[in-house]
Amino acid sequence: VRAAAKEEQNEMRAAIDLVSDKIYKQLRRYKEKIRSKRVSSGSVAEPAFSEILPSPETGKEELGIITTKKMDAKPMAVEEAAAQFQSLNQNFMMFTNAETNAINVLYWRMDGTLGLVEP
Repeated sequence: VRAAAKEEQNEMRAAIDLVSDKIYKQLRRYKEKIRSKRVSSGSVAEPAFSEILPSPETGKEELGIITTKKMDAKPMAVEEAAAQFQSLNQNFMMFTNAETNAINVLYWRMDGTLGLVEP
């Protein structure tokens, strides 16, 4: 299952919240689609993410945090951060932009290039 969303906001946290809501809705629709197919054919197995995605009766607060990772957001230039990120085996990297002194996030885009999230 692949879900994607894009959002632009002045506040990074607001954009992240909106994107997570969009992805949540996509996964919920997909789960319902799988359920309706299973009911009609009787042979489709329940998807593996059913334990993660709550049913409509379950609230988001019951999901909980699966893991926490402390990240050093040390100041560096975007080019330096990109070079360091490419050597890591991670999906994203958070750093402090030395020019703007703001927290930025580098991530791998679906087309294989790097993306930069700036507040």
